[in-house]
Amino acid sequence: MRLGQKMACAALLAGLVLSTGVCAQEKAAGLNERNDQAVQLSQDGKLIEAAAIWLDLIDEVGPDNQYLWGFHMNVGRNFQKLALFPEAWWHLRRSVTLNPGEKTRALEWLAEVEKTLLQTHRRITVVVGHAGGRVRFLHGTRETWYKAPLEWWFKPGEQSIDVAAEGVERTTRQFSVGPQTTEVVLRLDQGAGGDPIVKPAGTVESKKGRPVLPWVMLGGAFLLAGAGGATFWVASNNLETEKKDFAEWKDEKWGLDGLVPSGKEGEAEDEWDSRMSSKVTPYEITSYALWGAAGAAAVGSIVWLAVDAAREREPEGDLRPVFVPLLTPGGAGAAAQLTF
Repeated sequence: MRLGQKMACAALLAGLVLSTGVCAQEKAAGLNERNDQAVQLSQDGKLIEAAAIWLDLIDEVGPDNQYLWGFHMNVGRNFQKLALFPEAWWHLRRSVTLNPGEKTRALEWLAEVEKTLLQTHRRITVVVGHAGGRVRFLHGTRETWYKAPLEWWFKPGEQSIDVAAEGVERTTRQFSVGPQTTEVVLRLDQGAGGDPIVKPAGTVESKKGRPVLPWVMLGGAFLLAGAGGATFWVASNNLETEKKDFAEWKDEKWGLDGLVPSGKEGEAEDEWDSRMSSKVTPYEITSYALWGAAGAAAVGSIVWLAVDAAREREPEGDLRPVFVPLLTPGGAGAAAQLTF
């Protein structure tokens, strides 16, 4: 019997053993039958269909189920056979983490998958610079969200993934993976919103009859842009500090080389979200708002000055266009109105 066939038999045997244990421990109607169905599908070569059933079981049994490691092992093995190596690595690593110290095939398969990935991929930590950050990948046949920070394998070159966070809708972000890349930090832009800036009732004129207000707005735009840059610098520094402090917090709390023990993922996620919401996200939102206001002021003042210069070259009429700078959810702009 070839090595691949022996591995397949071992995986199927593990699935059969799991079916008995889950049925006895969970007493959930139909759970044993669905596991047996996944085993049979694997025997028939329908690896994706079998993995889909085990993925459903992973979602249903909960994080404290004593056989969860076996479901992850079976999914990882099927994905390995399908050459879905990043997904296989994630599940096999999860299986080893949930069942440390046990001599299972998951450790052997994990080593095989990692050896294959090292030839073509880079292991990257994906960080989302917002509280509740998460990223989405195509996982087999389903799109799956993962909590950030997340370790994943990417091919070198340009990459594109979906990102979301608390209060921020899904968006797509691109990033580059190079030979030295070990971490990428993805930030979600938030448009600067607000009420339109209306033209004041009386425009202050200079001695030469030129309006002073647009020049004041242009100077204010530079000040706002500088304040936005300073605030963003504070957010970036805080993010780097919190990443280091978070790693030290995990080591002090559990001492597992940065790994989070089974059943403690929620506590770790809450700690990370708390750090982000208090030290990073407020500064980032403020910087985006300041930049948006700076852009609106700059565009509005430039358009205002251009229209004023053109007006001096034309005869005075009854109808004159006046451009009013606007702050919109999409950024800066200007609206034209007719004044009498």
